Amino acid sequence: MDDTGTKTLEEIAQEARAAGRDAARAAQGLAQEARAIAGETADDLRSHAADAKATGQQAIDTARGVAGDAKDVARDAARNANARLDRIKEQAGELKVRGERYVAEQPLRSTLYAMASGAALAAMLMSFMRGRRD
Repeated sequence: MDDTGTKTLEEIAQEARAAGRDAARAAQGLAQEARAIAGETADDLRSHAADAKATGQQAIDTARGVAGDAKDVARDAARNANARLDRIKEQAGELKVRGERYVAEQPLRSTLYAMASGAALAAMLMSFMRGRRD
């Protein structure tokens, strides 16, 4: 940052890259959450199928029908989770490109935004650290 409080192009670019990385991490977190939900659903369905098998042949036939439906649901859930993940990845990529383009087109403004963000983050961290010492 220079004496006028203006961010340098490098600072702006660093903040833009950090924002892109944060968006990618968020997308990855959402994808992991979707996978975990799909896994829990499949585990629950397996457990229900095992309980139904213990009740007898009629229950086994019913459980097979339910298991077939459950597989369809799990398959659909997995497809939906993958589609959502793909959309999130695509959006993160678009955000990264837009951020890079913005930094290239508006270097001074980007620098100012990066400086303001850095100052806000530093203030929050300092406040947090003071709170932990008390």
